[in-house]
Amino acid sequence: MKRTQATLFSLLFLSLFLITSCAVVYPNQKLIIGRWKTESVEKYIDPHAAPAVKAETHAAQPVKARPSDTTNKPGGSVNAQQIQIDQRKVAMFERFIRSEERSTLEVSPSGTAAKFFPGKSYKLKWKMKSKGMRVSVKDFDSNRKFDIDILEITDKRLVIIEHTELGDLKIVYSKEL
Repeated sequence: MKRTQATLFSLLFLSLFLITSCAVVYPNQKLIIGRWKTESVEKYIDPHAAPAVKAETHAAQPVKARPSDTTNKPGGSVNAQQIQIDQRKVAMFERFIRSEERSTLEVSPSGTAAKFFPGKSYKLKWKMKSKGMRVSVKDFDSNRKFDIDILEITDKRLVIIEHTELGDLKIVYSKEL
């Protein structure tokens, strides 16, 4: 009986040791905690992906429908439908930028966060990755996941790049006291 207790105790101690040794607290994790107010928001284009973006923007420019492009469908040509979808995405992205400018972010040390937009709030779960330079975020309501890259972090200022489905944003936050 004592032998089994000693075995169970050693297994418990070993598993506890492994769990605690793998837990890493990054210096940025302590700095990110608090309430942040948005200072500025702008579209971000990755300089390494610039040739691909230029090709996409050239392809997304309006193209006049040729008689061979039109179909007998009520929606018109395929190119016109694609242009209309692209214009909707651009309009959604612009609205997202305007709402992001009026938002605040509250990050807690327990791994949860809340983003407050005018009239709506989102509860989020966050986790530091890549030696404290990337934050992986998951929305509780929609189970959407997205990544945030930290460019600069100090006691009073946070500069991030938020990768969303619509595009990338560079957001500058200042800490509220």
